[in-house]
Amino acid sequence: MFEAEPEEFDLMRRPPRRPNAKIFDCKLVLLGLQQGTILFALLLAVYLLATRAGLAVEQARALTFSAMIIGDIWLTFINRSWSLPLHASVKRSIAITCSCRLTYKIRVVSAATSD
Repeated sequence: MFEAEPEEFDLMRRPPRRPNAKIFDCKLVLLGLQQGTILFALLLAVYLLATRAGLAVEQARALTFSAMIIGDIWLTFINRSWSLPLHASVKRSIAITCSCRLTYKIRVVSAATSD
């Protein structure tokens, strides 16, 4: 999905990465740990609230798992561009996702009707 996205507007204006620079520098690792900790705290809150609300353990786990998937998708939206604002990144993501789904549906329908 990401390879279908247009490049960012300032891509060619950025200086190249130093050859000896690490791919995952300390700042990026700390950002990932911070985001992961926040998501974990939110998921723990979802699970605790679900069990206190009287949901069965299986239902609470399913709800927490669904919240984790949604949280991962939002982390993908948040981290996919450092130069675009969040709303522009989300709008671009929705457009690309819809076009991929439409392409998939067209292929499935054409394959189903050609049999």
